[in-house]
Amino acid sequence: MHNAERLYSHPGSMSSRRWSPLARWMLREYNELPHYIDNRLNASHEAAVKYIAQFPSHTLASVARFVAFVTGSFAALLLLVADLLLLVGAVGWG
Repeated sequence: MHNAERLYSHPGSMSSRRWSPLARWMLREYNELPHYIDNRLNASHEAAVKYIAQFPSHTLASVARFVAFVTGSFAALLLLVADLLLLVGAVGWG
């Protein structure tokens, strides 16, 4: 329920990416002042977004699978109807 409440009250916070405290600590140089590391991490935001954009979206993959399923079903239905029409035309009704 805590995550649901956080999503309801701050919907933008779920999609924003932030450096974890451990990542900030590991990337920090020896004796680096806080405003310097903030500037360095803010400058790396654009490169990080480009890196994440290289990987496929799960939502887009699900939509593509659904479209492929619907298209394949429609094609199978057309083939079945065409086969039945050819069979009826070859044998005839009477």
